[in-house]
Amino acid sequence: MERFNASAGELPGMSAAANENSRWLEFDSARLPRVALIQSHNTPAQQLWVGIDHFSDPKNPQYVLLQGLWRYFRLHGGTHAIHEGWKRDVFKSEETALKSDNEPAWLTYVATRDGIPLGSGEVPMFELAVNLISYTENVLLLPPFRARDLVALHISGRLKGQLLRVHQEGKLDVPPDIYVHNKLKRSGFLVNSMNLGLDFRDEHLEAVHSSECPDIPFDPMQPRVDGSICTSNEYISHFFPPHDNPEYTLTPLQRLGRYDRHTLCNDNLVSLSSHQWNKGRNVFFLYGGGYISSHVDRIVPRLPDAFGADPNDYRITWHIGTSAVEKLVS
Repeated sequence: MERFNASAGELPGMSAAANENSRWLEFDSARLPRVALIQSHNTPAQQLWVGIDHFSDPKNPQYVLLQGLWRYFRLHGGTHAIHEGWKRDVFKSEETALKSDNEPAWLTYVATRDGIPLGSGEVPMFELAVNLISYTENVLLLPPFRARDLVALHISGRLKGQLLRVHQEGKLDVPPDIYVHNKLKRSGFLVNSMNLGLDFRDEHLEAVHSSECPDIPFDPMQPRVDGSICTSNEYISHFFPPHDNPEYTLTPLQRLGRYDRHTLCNDNLVSLSSHQWNKGRNVFFLYGGGYISSHVDRIVPRLPDAFGADPNDYRITWHIGTSAVEKLVS
């Protein structure tokens, strides 16, 4: 077991972002999974922060570890679960959920099956849009019409990216554009967005997209002029920059994505974690791919200050890699 004193700012090293393109045969068993266990000495409060490489194949060795972590969580009085992204559909079986929409859908299934209240770590969509509009107008200093166009494109691109990888692997029959429309409509945000001046009509978004992302097709499943299909990472990097290098030139759209991913979402997660801790709850947090470095590795060291507790009242331990996680759940 590898132990690190996160409250003292000692954080195990990791590359800037998990390799979201890695196949399960190449998955780095020495680096993943990354699990931070936070335990209170005086209350039932406990938090299990799990970071893994995104996957949808039940043969992936992370699947057995993830199931073991869930059993550990349940055996130790688990009460709540939090997944990345917005609300997922509930599928008919554990493996169907995993194959269809990766590990967040798997967590949705097992939490529903086991009667564990499930939530999203994301800022609610309407609140997110309001914050992003304010950022584009007041920080990026864009005129109101362009600010709203970028926010609509960002939200649309983010929703497409949520499904793109599994769709490109042939695991789902729903095209990304239809998925986005259904997601916005089902959440009620499509109606509310009109009050914010956001235009989600396909023809309008496509015009904005061609101006902001000329190298990426509006429908990422359609081939480019040269016949190639963009990868999920290539598409998503136009909305969420792949690293934190200050010398990396960001477009306004990417600056918006970085603010969303590294500031709004992280601040929301810290607040959510602190609330759950103060309620004495035992919570399972699950994040994958680039979210390991952007969320798990960034947030856990912030939690001692957020909890406002005496450092002697709790313990944070890291369990990194296959062997360490196997020892934890055995």
